[in-house]
This record gives sequence, C-alpha cells and structure tokens, in this order.
Amino acid sequence: MIRKIYGPEFGVARSKTFLSEFNHLPDVVTDIPGLNIIEYLPVFLKIIFRISIRYKGRKHFWHLVIWTIKNRLRLVDWALVNSIFIFQLHNLQQDYSKSISQMK
Repeated sequence: MIRKIYGPEFGVARSKTFLSEFNHLPDVVTDIPGLNIIEYLPVFLKIIFRISIRYKGRKHFWHLVIWTIKNRLRLVDWALVNSIFIFQLHNLQQDYSKSISQMK
C-alpha cells in the first residue's frame, strides 16, 4: 500500500492532475528584486543530475517534465518542485521499507 502511494508513477499521476487543474496566480508587479539565476544554478544542476540521471525513477521525472512542457509550459517550475517532492517521498518510502524488513 505504501509503495503504491509513494511510488514515482503514482506521484507523477497526482502531479499531472494538480498541474492540469491549477490556475496560476496572475502576474503582479512588486518591488521584490528578481531571482539571481547565478545563485541558484548549482542547486538546479544538482537537482537535474540527481533526479534526471541517477534516480532509478527518472523516466517518470522526464514524463512529467515533457507533459508539462507540452500542456502547461508556464508551470514547468511547479513540475520541477513536484518532482523533488516525489523523489523525497520515494526515498522515505524505501528507507521505511528497509527498516521494516530489518525488524523482521
């Protein structure tokens, strides 16, 4: 049951439902300075490397990103955040399963 809930394929399905129904907030002009891309570039590259190359559920990551680019281009950043959540929940589920199997 836990594997189903926290598995990457079900996480992607939930993310696609969320992204397809999500109405992005309107653009508002503020005095908040923009994001410094140079500052966040190493973090972004690390995420891309760990999730899209090393992670065994990478096909689900690419499926979500490609689906988002085709259907809701403005929400690619939300798709990346959801991919990080899916990755973290899947790792937690694997750790939990290992600890349960060691207790037996």
